[in-house]
Amino acid sequence: MLISHKHQFIFVHLHRTGGISIKQALKVSAPDTKPLAGIHDFACVGKALLPLEWNQYFTFAFIRNPWDRLVSSYFKACGIGEKLTPSERSSHRNKLLRMVWERANSFEDFLYHCTDKVLDHLGPRSYAFNQLDYITDKDGKVIVDFVGQFENLRIDFAKVAKQVQIPTDLPFHSNTSEHFHYSFYYTPETEELVKKRFQKDIDFFGYTFIKEK
Repeated sequence: MLISHKHQFIFVHLHRTGGISIKQALKVSAPDTKPLAGIHDFACVGKALLPLEWNQYFTFAFIRNPWDRLVSSYFKACGIGEKLTPSERSSHRNKLLRMVWERANSFEDFLYHCTDKVLDHLGPRSYAFNQLDYITDKDGKVIVDFVGQFENLRIDFAKVAKQVQIPTDLPFHSNTSEHFHYSFYYTPETEELVKKRFQKDIDFFGYTFIKEK
């Protein structure tokens, strides 16, 4: 989570939703941008820490198609792990990545065996958390002012930028993972598994599984 007092915004950074690109753009356009709580902490944590600012500032987050987000998460973890020695992987402070390296030899393994909740320097995280959980309060009410979509990253970021009066361009698109279209990696069974696991996100945001032809 990031905050700028000068531009009066709070960004709730959900994992694998274009957040690194957004973070880089914000730090260029709003140099006073700094962390608030854990990088991937829940919106309710930020609201509890700074209730006055939360109600006065522009709060926003970005979300992503759940099927696509999991594919991106898996291949990003694999890409990072390939560059490390076994010792570096076993001692890595990112517990979510360590779980993937220890348990998943395939994307299907990842879906079935990497669902634990972890708590580390980045905040409480799990590959099984619905994105809606990050931006709602205990009563299920969305507590951010704007929810952009990764699928419309540049257009939706321009809306954010206009609101907080910074340049509207998103010049960076970093921290990407290399893979085919997400539908390539799913079987009918795993497609349904993700549908059930992320039913809240799918129903609320209107996402569907799109098969690339």
